[in-house]
Amino acid sequence: MEKWMKMSRLLDFYGGLLTERQREVAQYTYNQDLSLSEISQLTGISRQAVSENLKRADKALEEFEACLGLKERFIFLEEEMAAMANALEAISRNGQAKELAPLIKRLRALSSEEGEML
Repeated sequence: MEKWMKMSRLLDFYGGLLTERQREVAQYTYNQDLSLSEISQLTGISRQAVSENLKRADKALEEFEACLGLKERFIFLEEEMAAMANALEAISRNGQAKELAPLIKRLRALSSEEGEML
């Protein structure tokens, strides 16, 4: 199940870089949970061809993430933003205005196009 979630997420990020057939097979597999036989019937290609296209798609998605790291960057940004939101809520409850400066600096670093991961 963990692999399916991972591949589905990679498909969200890099699906447009796959061939049309690879994208179709991967979407049926990871987003609609169809079997190789069901995908074969829908696409009109053999079960073996479905399997081969899925393997190629998986490999390509993994390579795209290894080179580009978009999924990892997205997860990092989500976590950072959630942590900052929690800190801002705590600050607003406790009236600690001096705590805002470091959070504002982190937000600016995250939002700048040239900022590096913190």
